[in-house]
Amino acid sequence: MRQIIKKFLAFSERYTKTDMTYLAKGGFWISISYSIQIISGLILTVALANLLPKNVLGTYQYILALAGILSVLTLSGASKAIVSAVARGDDGAFLSSVRTVLKWNIIILLSSLSVSCYYYLNGNTELGTAFLIVAFFAPLIEAFKLYQSYLQGKEAFKDGVTLGAWRKPLPLIAMIIGLYFTDNVVYLIFVYFFTNAVSNIWVYFLVIRKYHPPIKAKEDVLSYSKHLSILVIIGKLASHADKLILWQFIGPVAVASFTIAQLATKYSGGALNALATIVLPKLSRRDLATLQQTLPRKVFFFTLAMSVGAIIYILVIPFIFDIIFPQYKESILIAQLLAVSLVFLPRSIYTKALIAHQQVRYQYYLSISMLVLSIIAMLVLIPIFGILGAAYATIISELVSAIVSYSLFKRAKSV
Repeated sequence: MRQIIKKFLAFSERYTKTDMTYLAKGGFWISISYSIQIISGLILTVALANLLPKNVLGTYQYILALAGILSVLTLSGASKAIVSAVARGDDGAFLSSVRTVLKWNIIILLSSLSVSCYYYLNGNTELGTAFLIVAFFAPLIEAFKLYQSYLQGKEAFKDGVTLGAWRKPLPLIAMIIGLYFTDNVVYLIFVYFFTNAVSNIWVYFLVIRKYHPPIKAKEDVLSYSKHLSILVIIGKLASHADKLILWQFIGPVAVASFTIAQLATKYSGGALNALATIVLPKLSRRDLATLQQTLPRKVFFFTLAMSVGAIIYILVIPFIFDIIFPQYKESILIAQLLAVSLVFLPRSIYTKALIAHQQVRYQYYLSISMLVLSIIAMLVLIPIFGILGAAYATIISELVSAIVSYSLFKRAKSV
């Protein structure tokens, strides 16, 4: 059976022009890991949507969105820099980066405390307390989750599953238990951040005990991490801007409805990031000129596959929502509109190639222009069309991003 699979993969390489054996080997373990993540995420989302009032779910998502932005106010680009450095044989980049990130995370602490003070001074003790929790746990999570990047760089996809398979279910189980006893958003935020911090720290030390990585890096990872950190901040602002703007213009119920509608794009984007986990080490070792000749064909096939997936999703989404999200009928049309943006997601492969070859200038062009476009589109369209405006803005941003990503990728020169 194994020989048959190998022959099939070798045969398919003639048409895909891709190392399918490598992709399948890494993809098997990545698929298991991501399946655990999807199942855990869906179960939690269904539980939150059906057990919490819409305004509470909206508040919960608003806190996570703002916490997501605050969490990148540190050396957040270290994760991608670690993958590239470790893929080139510099294992010391891992522990060196963790120490540096822990120092830089004082920015997360101070920023979260500032937000907490703002809400306390304005009489909102609920949000004030929530961001005290963020201030304590987010710096720990951001530093110790870097073990994932180390394993990705070493292409140790199996260990990523076997060492950390329970990391996602632990917060899920804790949240389900918490939802059974309370709908208080502060308690739920505490459970979420506490369990994620504990699970990340535990797996981090398991990885250290198994691999014994060197303490010092061979090369300067810090300078490139700084560039990537700015880019990550820009990306996070763009990805969370919709919820923050919806909160300000319409309120928490709109945030809840839009969050439910985003499920397909959220997990599809996550699937492509999982794919990038496999291909980024290879992209780092391939010369840029070769990639510029070979990648467009592969992206084209991914785009065709995503187009088929988008059509199927648009057709079945009403039935899915009737079963698992009966309280969110208003999210069906929004979800169908957002499905259009799935077609443009494969453009992220071009972005990964730019990262792998340290095309910093082009990464800045892409990230800043897309952030500005996304925010302007949201600010213009949400007041006019409401929640639908957020969906229109997302489609416009993804389309333009796909075009610009391809253009910059083709123009890039080797460093």
